[in-house]
Amino acid sequence: ILNSKLMRSDELLKNSGVSINIQREFALSMKFAVGWFIYSFYINAVAVIWYDKSFGLLNAFILVLTFHHGFHVNYIVDLTFFLLIIHMKARFEGINKLLSDLFNLQVNNLFQNMEAFHKWTISRQTNFENDFTITFCSIKRIHLELKILCNEIMKIYGFSISLMILTMFFLVIVQLFNMYTVIVNTETKLSDKSLHLLSMSSWVLIALLKFFCINYACAEAINEWNKTGEIIHKLEIEYEDSKFQREIQKFSIQILQNPLKFTPCGFLDLDYYFIRDFAGSVMAQLVLLIQTTSRDNSSSQRKN
Repeated sequence: ILNSKLMRSDELLKNSGVSINIQREFALSMKFAVGWFIYSFYINAVAVIWYDKSFGLLNAFILVLTFHHGFHVNYIVDLTFFLLIIHMKARFEGINKLLSDLFNLQVNNLFQNMEAFHKWTISRQTNFENDFTITFCSIKRIHLELKILCNEIMKIYGFSISLMILTMFFLVIVQLFNMYTVIVNTETKLSDKSLHLLSMSSWVLIALLKFFCINYACAEAINEWNKTGEIIHKLEIEYEDSKFQREIQKFSIQILQNPLKFTPCGFLDLDYYFIRDFAGSVMAQLVLLIQTTSRDNSSSQRKN
């Protein structure tokens, strides 16, 4: 159902003159798919080498396949959500490009230059008339439908994204703390210490990268949504047609009354601010954990 709605919105955008770079989206999907295969192979290879020392090669393979399978499946779910939001961001970006072109046409008085206007309509692969009110109303409706689709995507993936964030929070803290204990431990061999640090740092890097990508996609989609409001305000200033100005005002009210937010399960907002808060919380918990452990070790040494 979601895919059919996305295809319908793309068709409406195309009919309204909004161009979407499908090749760029396909290339992005392929890059992330290749990245997933490389990540899976690398993480599993490091884990097999580590477990091989304690359990043997066969048991190491079994352990890796058993315990890592869930993480790899979750990665695919998170990747699908990321690509869908990037997909929506590209649609908002296309709408903004069209509205910016309308603004530039009006500012440069190209509506009166029929040759320039004709070239622009051909580049959009659609039939425009000099009265853009009908087209503008269509864009306004599609803009709201895209926002509703974003809400549906968030409802579908909200629970899994919430679990991912919670898991990443504890995973990053635990792995960073384990890395600290390995570094300060003077009894561990250098080769074992290097392999252990390589394994744990890989998990931390992948977790942080996945967390950043999801928040980046949501933040950029929200920025494109808000950018639409800025562009139509410029249009309202330049256009003198009262009918068109009323449609711009309706569009502006629609954006104000329906702000775009990505809130999994209603707990938090995914954006750049959340990245900052997440990093601060991780560092605070990590420092507290290190201080508590150091204090306990000091107390144990005094007793001995």
